[in-house]
Amino acid sequence: MSHEATLEVDWPEPIKRLIDFVLPQSDDILRLPAKLGELLNICAEFAEIEPVIRERASTLAMQKKEIPGWTMVHRDGNRYVEAHHIVELFLCCLLANLQRLMTDLAMQLGNVSETRYRLLCQSAGLQPADDAVKHSGATVFLRCISTNNQER
Repeated sequence: MSHEATLEVDWPEPIKRLIDFVLPQSDDILRLPAKLGELLNICAEFAEIEPVIRERASTLAMQKKEIPGWTMVHRDGNRYVEAHHIVELFLCCLLANLQRLMTDLAMQLGNVSETRYRLLCQSAGLQPADDAVKHSGATVFLRCISTNNQER
């Protein structure tokens, strides 16, 4: 995101809608589907501007300006080993240690997608095992149906 990003938002409108929506009958918002839909729409509008606001606040925090209620956190990057070193490890591994090395790698790798499993089988010149591919549970979420065909 660029430091030149702007907040092209009509601030008074979403804030007025939020206040009008929350103040008079805040006790029934979570019970009525129509009110939940409108609240989701308002929240989505605020979510769209959050990255710009966060970037501006981060820039100020890096300039040693205080952002009340927030603090700048620095975390060093993770250390890693590039894939070609792993390939070299396999190529140089003694045959007596290869099974243990492959088992350790597979356990560290954990579950893989069906596509990756099939690629590994193809690389090994083997057919995928019939019982190898499992199916995870479905993901359920709300998607905004906007009037101008843009999804949020």
